[in-house]
Amino acid sequence: MPQIEPLYNKYVTHIELLRNENILTETNNDYICPICLRKFSKEQISSLSLEDAPQDSLGGHKIAITCKDCNNSCGHIIDIHLVNFLKRLDEIDFVEGSTRRIEIPDNGRKINAMLEVGNNKELKVILPQKINNPQWLQEHINNIKEGNIIDIKKQRVDIDMKKVSTAILKNAYIILFSHFGYSFLLDKHYDRIREQIKNPSRYIVPDLWTKQPINMQDGIYLSNDNRHRGFFIIYTCQYKTARKHHFCCFIPTPLMPYEFAYHFFDEYQPNTPMYMQTLNGDFLTNEKKIKALNKWVYSWDMKLKY
Repeated sequence: MPQIEPLYNKYVTHIELLRNENILTETNNDYICPICLRKFSKEQISSLSLEDAPQDSLGGHKIAITCKDCNNSCGHIIDIHLVNFLKRLDEIDFVEGSTRRIEIPDNGRKINAMLEVGNNKELKVILPQKINNPQWLQEHINNIKEGNIIDIKKQRVDIDMKKVSTAILKNAYIILFSHFGYSFLLDKHYDRIREQIKNPSRYIVPDLWTKQPINMQDGIYLSNDNRHRGFFIIYTCQYKTARKHHFCCFIPTPLMPYEFAYHFFDEYQPNTPMYMQTLNGDFLTNEKKIKALNKWVYSWDMKLKY
């Protein structure tokens, strides 16, 4: 697992480079949390934590640093809804390896259980002792006879689709930050994304993502179409042993209003052409690449030239 201090030093060096190139006007080299924009000196490093995107439970990796307040609130308030959303998709299709919480009515009692999907859609009921009254569970097991029909009831899972969308957007934003740092993301244009992450139930940014099949590898791509000027972030999520889910999220440049970009995704259909440019190299320490990227972000040039 990566350590905080080397990553902290990497981004502080990045800030110093941006200051020397007059891209950033910060008065010191304190680390800036990419979500709340609070500053943290080296002496305050204990207030920071590693951030994974997507979350670790969905196969992500620790690629950035946020403050502990932002990290904790995102985990408890946002990320769980994306996990539950993907679990629900797997449950609906009875994907091999997927599990779900169920209840078994038993003479006015409730037995908690897990339903596991095996090979050829074979279903297995698991009765964990730790989530049941031990006496009720044993009595239930003693009364089970071969050929019995068991009634089951699916347990309700909390899914707020606006929080799901915010989790998808947050992952894309953190992935974008991990590659480009503060070069342009401190622009006030991205305050709406940061506010959306901090207020996941509110409608601040429209839903700029799709699960429609896109034949591209995971990564960050520039749009080569000025109708949607910005970055395509494609990444994969996988809950435990179930299937992989691919997301494509779009984050516009400051030249592109969020609502304009939304119409593109709202109308997107499978096999709709998407013109993208791949990115190569280090955009945190290479001055030439940083300057070229910033020029592209704040202009309508189709190609990023460096």
